[in-house]
Amino acid sequence: YPFARVFSAEEQRCINTFDRDRPQLFAAALWACKEAAVKARGTGFTDLAPLAVTVDLMTRTDKGYLAQVRAETTYLASVQPHNKLWLAIACPEP
Repeated sequence: YPFARVFSAEEQRCINTFDRDRPQLFAAALWACKEAAVKARGTGFTDLAPLAVTVDLMTRTDKGYLAQVRAETTYLASVQPHNKLWLAIACPEP
């Protein structure tokens, strides 16, 4: 799948920086963060294109990643590996 359809140039650089050996795995984590944010927003991608949802800051934790996601409002997302998939949850940032 062409990353440019859903990830900004900066997000694509991030994908290649975090895990150069397996960029698809990190791309899936980034996508899970975007998806969690639009679900927390209550709309899914029905009124926001994936490129309009941006992951601005992503940091490693001992269990996965924490991300700041902008989907008109800023959300905090946590994403963790789970049975060969990524499990993400997001909530509006206070």
